[in-house]
Amino acid sequence: VVTGIALPAGSNKLYSSSIDGTVRAWDCNTGRCVNFINLDSEVTSLISEGPWIFAGLKNSVKAWNIQTGADVTLDGPKGQILSLNFGNDILLAGAEDGVIYAWRGSSDPKAEFAFELVATLSGHTKPVVCLAIGCYKMLYSGSMDHSIKVWDLDTLECTMTLNGHTNTVTSLMLGKF
Repeated sequence: VVTGIALPAGSNKLYSSSIDGTVRAWDCNTGRCVNFINLDSEVTSLISEGPWIFAGLKNSVKAWNIQTGADVTLDGPKGQILSLNFGNDILLAGAEDGVIYAWRGSSDPKAEFAFELVATLSGHTKPVVCLAIGCYKMLYSGSMDHSIKVWDLDTLECTMTLNGHTNTVTSLMLGKF
């Protein structure tokens, strides 16, 4: 099962992740797999932001910088990372424990490790399976607890909970206003 795709800006490589534990790089011109990394763990989410590729694993997020070759592991989460998003210079990871983990990007260009865990957003009672960034620096999270929570990305506080679904909220889509 393919769990994510990412096409970094300015790259001619498409990246894909799978529950088989791999992240693969595909040449966009030939359609051929040109590289793969075996992570020995299900990869359940994948995104890119700038030169970074982020993969959601069990108890961590793996990050690669495709320009510098930096390879780092962001520890802290409990359980499988089911969703990833990036907004307001913050990497957000929705985890199996119902928490959203937030790492802020470093503005220091000499920093080899570019992300620091700055917050854990608690409020969901079951796994967080989807994340979406909206206008006005707002984060929306959907969960197996049947709710959608709205978070302010400046304060990293929950501002609203939307209840009413009778099953897991698996996807969120926001329009441009």
